Amino acid sequence: MKKIIICMTALMLSAVSCSEVKQSENITEKTENITNSASVDEKENIVLTYAYYNEINKNLRDMVEAFNEENNGYKVQLKDYSDMLVYENPEFKSGITDESRKALKIEVYQDIIKGEIDIVSSSILDEPSSFEIMKNQGAFVDLYQFMANDADVNRSTLNETVLRLNEIDGKLYSIPTFFGINTMVGETQYVGIKENWTFEDLKNRWEQMPNGATIGGHKTKDYVYMVLLRNMLHEFVDYKNGTASFDSPKFREILQFCNDNFATLDYGWGSDPVDFNSPMFINDFPIHGIMKYYEYTKGENTLVGYPSNDGSGAYIEQDINYNFAINAALSTEEQEGAWQFIRKFYDYDYQLDQYNPKFKDGKGGFFYQEEVGIPINNKAFEEGARQIINGEIYDSVITAGGIEVNRGLPTQEDYEGLVEYIKTVNMVETRVHDDLWQIIQDEIYAYFGGGQDIDTTIDHIQNRASIMVSEKA
Repeated sequence: MKKIIICMTALMLSAVSCSEVKQSENITEKTENITNSASVDEKENIVLTYAYYNEINKNLRDMVEAFNEENNGYKVQLKDYSDMLVYENPEFKSGITDESRKALKIEVYQDIIKGEIDIVSSSILDEPSSFEIMKNQGAFVDLYQFMANDADVNRSTLNETVLRLNEIDGKLYSIPTFFGINTMVGETQYVGIKENWTFEDLKNRWEQMPNGATIGGHKTKDYVYMVLLRNMLHEFVDYKNGTASFDSPKFREILQFCNDNFATLDYGWGSDPVDFNSPMFINDFPIHGIMKYYEYTKGENTLVGYPSNDGSGAYIEQDINYNFAINAALSTEEQEGAWQFIRKFYDYDYQLDQYNPKFKDGKGGFFYQEEVGIPINNKAFEEGARQIINGEIYDSVITAGGIEVNRGLPTQEDYEGLVEYIKTVNMVETRVHDDLWQIIQDEIYAYFGGGQDIDTTIDHIQNRASIMVSEKA
């Protein structure tokens, strides 16, 4: 019998009104069953459902078609939830209404619980935090059990740091296909050579900066909050235990740092343009591959991370591509079929092909897109990096503003440096719920504007966040 997680159903039903749920129930689901083979009777196949809304990625569609052509006893069908979306501008399909988005989320949650969505991607749940909550609720299968018998996709072939940081009580309920590193970077002349700062490191270095220095090119509280503290909000939310810690000394210190060292935004959002002429202290820095790592670590910059207690303040970003899970409501045989499908996204050939995707240039040749992210498959990353290092992917000389610039190419030392930096990361980045993000922002801006003191601000955030997180988790 398929499992029904009653507490999660009650939680999601409370998130929207009864009318919204009723509306979602009345919408006819659009199901697309992709198969190009008539050699096997459909009744003999185990059919697995993958859900999406809006346009589906061509790459995923191709993978489904190829899998269905294997005639291995399993078929994947695509279930489209797009009909549930209501647009403020229907002609251009822009401005999805909050009501329809919430109704879609409820429908998806319920269908996962009922076992009607078999292969789950974080993208269908709209918010990464929702996916994280379902993982903690036991909605998905431990993927390590399949890796134990898989010679090509297992703990030794995939990135150990990413696997470890995705574990919950020693079990792995989802895996990203590609990932990035979110950190902060500063010019070495200003920040020194020490990587991965504590908050004390940040304060000490800031006190040595010239007058008029910026963070992320800005000098106002609102923008500095956006660059620095907003990117750290997930640190103060624990969806596993349903708790919030915005009353921690760290949150207080960084919030007060933003308020005390930068100007008030007097003329509204957008009135503080990026300042490229003043010394820049630090800036946020997402790393999605070896090229960007190389360009910002050529002896001129230092990766200082976000300020942390233990000096390991970089985060794994893992929703830049597919992030798969398997529904725990499936039978053992259905789970095996789901694994046979999703494992294809982690094997060497797929990962290498997608790492540096190639496109036709319309002139009979090809061009390469910027790295989509770091492959979780170790050998694919190693080979993809080797191709870049050897000049097989990108040119060392590029044209910028009509002028040829020799930017160079990374070396084996750069590759090894990035591999080692990944090992220093101790946290996965999971963006907080949009509603919670808005609560925090409203309270912080009231503080920045002088409408309330820091104690009141933190009390408001902690109280409201604690209630919301406990209800959702």
